[in-house]
Amino acid sequence: MFSFTKKDSEAEKRKSTPAASGIAFQVKEVESLMAAAESIALNIKSRITGASQVIFKNLKQEHQFEAFTESIRSILDSILSVQEQLQEVHSCTTALEDTAGKASSSVEQITDSVNHVANIVTDRISVTSQLTDAVAKGSLKVKDLFTVIDSLNQNIDAVKDIIGSINDVSAQTNLLAMNAAIESAHAGKAGLGFAVVAGEIRKLSEATALNAADASKTLKNMLEALQVARNTADETRTAMILIGNSVNETTSSFVEISSEMNMLAGTSTSVRDAVMLVPESAADLNNRADTAIEHVNKIADQADKGKTMLVSLQATAKEINDLMSSALFNMNSIIDNTVTIDSTVEKGVDLANGKAIADEHTMPFALIVLKHLGWVTKVRALIDGRLDVNGIELGDHRKCDLGQWIDKNAPRYEGLQQHPEFKKLMVQHEQLHNLTKTVVSQLKTLSRTELETSYSKLLEHSTSVIESLSILRQFIESKRYTKK
Repeated sequence: MFSFTKKDSEAEKRKSTPAASGIAFQVKEVESLMAAAESIALNIKSRITGASQVIFKNLKQEHQFEAFTESIRSILDSILSVQEQLQEVHSCTTALEDTAGKASSSVEQITDSVNHVANIVTDRISVTSQLTDAVAKGSLKVKDLFTVIDSLNQNIDAVKDIIGSINDVSAQTNLLAMNAAIESAHAGKAGLGFAVVAGEIRKLSEATALNAADASKTLKNMLEALQVARNTADETRTAMILIGNSVNETTSSFVEISSEMNMLAGTSTSVRDAVMLVPESAADLNNRADTAIEHVNKIADQADKGKTMLVSLQATAKEINDLMSSALFNMNSIIDNTVTIDSTVEKGVDLANGKAIADEHTMPFALIVLKHLGWVTKVRALIDGRLDVNGIELGDHRKCDLGQWIDKNAPRYEGLQQHPEFKKLMVQHEQLHNLTKTVVSQLKTLSRTELETSYSKLLEHSTSVIESLSILRQFIESKRYTKK
C-alpha cells in the first residue's frame, strides 16, 4: 500500500532482498509453515490489539490523572485560600474582642441615657397632664364668661327698654309742660306761677332726655364692648380647644415615647448582655479557627502527597505507554521477517513433482494480514514520533496485495463477490486506506485526541478486514471452488 522510512530498523533492507525461489519442500512442510505463518499473523494481530488497548487506557488514565492533578492543584489553592481566610478570621475575632469591650461601655452609656430620657419623658407627661387639666378649667371659665356676657346683654336690653320708657315719659312731660305754658299765658298774671313750673318741668324733661340719650350711648358702647369680649372669649375658647388637642397629642406622643424608651431600655439591656457574651464567643471562635487551621494544614499535606503520587503514577503510565509503543514498533521487524518467510514458502516447489506449491490464484492470507498489521503498527509509530512522515508513499487501496488479489482472483470464484462479507470487506478496506491517508497527510495538524480517535477507528477497520478475510477463506475452502 505504501512504503515507510524507518528510523531504527534494518528490516526493510532484508525485505527488499529477493528470497530464494524454487526451494524444494514437501507439501506437508509447506502447509505446516503456512499455517504457522497464519498463526503468527493472528497472534501478532491479538498482540497489537492488546497493546493498543493498553495505550488507549493509559492515555485515558493520563487524561484522568491530569484532570485529577488539576483538581488537587485547585484543592490546594482553595486550601491556601481557606488558610488565609482562617487567619483573617483569627485576626478579626481578636479585634472583635477589643471592640466588644468598647461596645459594652458604649451600650452602658446608651442604656443610662435612655433611662434618663425615659424619666424626663415621664415628668413631661405629668406636666402635660396638669396643662390638660388647666386647659379644661380655662375652657369652663370661658364658658362661664359666655354666660355672664349673655346675662349682661339681657340686662342691657332691659335697661334700654327702661331708657326708652324714660324717653317716652320725658317727651310726654315736655309736651305737658308746653301745654301748661300755653295755658299759663292764657291765664295772664294768674298763670305766671304755672309758667315757671312748666318751664322747670320742661327743663327737667329736656335734661332727662339728654341723660337718657347719654345712657343709651353708654349702653351701646357697653354692648359693643361686650360683643368684642364675646368674640375674644370665643377665640379664646377655640384657642383653648386647639391647645387642649395639642396638649392631648403631646401627651399621647410622650406616652408613646415613654413606651418606646422603656422598650429601648429593655433592648439596650439585652444588647448589653449580648455584647458581654461576644468576647467569650470570639475566644471560642479563635480556638475553633486554630483547630480548623491545623486540620486544613493536615489536609494540605495529604493533598500534596496525593499530588506527588499522581505525578508518579502519571510518569509510570507514560513509561508503560512508551514501552507499549516500543513493543508495537518492534513488531515491525517480526512482521517483516514473517512476511519474508511466508513469501519464500509460497514460492517453494513440490519436492515430489517440482511444481509450484501455491499457484498465483491462492489467497495469500498470511501475507495480506501481516502487511496490514505492519501498516497499523507503523501508523502507531507515526503518531508516537518513532517514524518520519517524510518519505512515506501512499497508494490506492486497489494497489496493495489485498486489492490486487481482489481484482485478479475474486471474480474467479463463483458466489464470492455476492457474499455479504465480501461487500463488507470492500467497504472496510477502502475506509482503512482513506483513514490512513488522512492521518499521514494531517499528522501535524490533527490534535493528539483526533489522532488517537483515528488510530482507534483504523484498528477497528483492520480487525474487520481480517475477520472478513477469514470468513471468505473458509467459504472458499468449504466449497472447494476452482477457477471459472
